[in-house]
Formats: sequence, structure tokens, C-alpha cells
Amino acid sequence: LGEDRRWNVFEIILVALAIVEVIFSVAAPSAGNDSTKNLSLFRILRLTRITRLLRVCRLEIFCDLMVMIKGACGGIKTLLWASILLSLPIYAVSILFRETLGI
Repeated sequence: LGEDRRWNVFEIILVALAIVEVIFSVAAPSAGNDSTKNLSLFRILRLTRITRLLRVCRLEIFCDLMVMIKGACGGIKTLLWASILLSLPIYAVSILFRETLGI
């Protein structure tokens, strides 16, 4: 099993919970929403499997990708402020034209 032993046990538990969920949905289809609300927790637990993908991003291959993503996020912030600073004078001039010329 090696270093991924905990992840393997976690996935086995998720598979077992999925089987239990299917059995409950087949055994009691007319039970209503009360029984299925409790089973939505199983679905949330299955989403935690995505965290396993975060381990892949630690590889050296993805270092450049992470730098690019961080740069893009910083660039979005700069782009937002630039658009605000460009739109303010345009808005002010449009209000001036509207009041003086009536265009």
C-alpha cells in the first residue's frame, strides 16, 4: 500500500458508502426527502477526493503553471482597477455633456 495507504482506505470507505446509498435508494424509493437528505453527506465526502489532485500540483512540472496562475490572478486585480480608473473620467464627461448639451 505504501505512502498512499490513507488515501486508499479513504477511497474504500467512500465506495462502501456509495454502495450503502444505492441500497437505501433502491430499498426505500418512496421514503421521501428525509432519507435522501442524510445521504447527501456521502456526496460531499466524495467531493473531498478532489483534494487528492492538489497533491499532483506539488510536482516540479507544475511549478511554471502555478507561477502563471498566480500572475493571472494578480493581473485580474490590476485590470479591474485600470477599468475603474478609465471609466470614471468617461462617466464624468458623459454627465457633463448630458447636463450642458442635452445629448
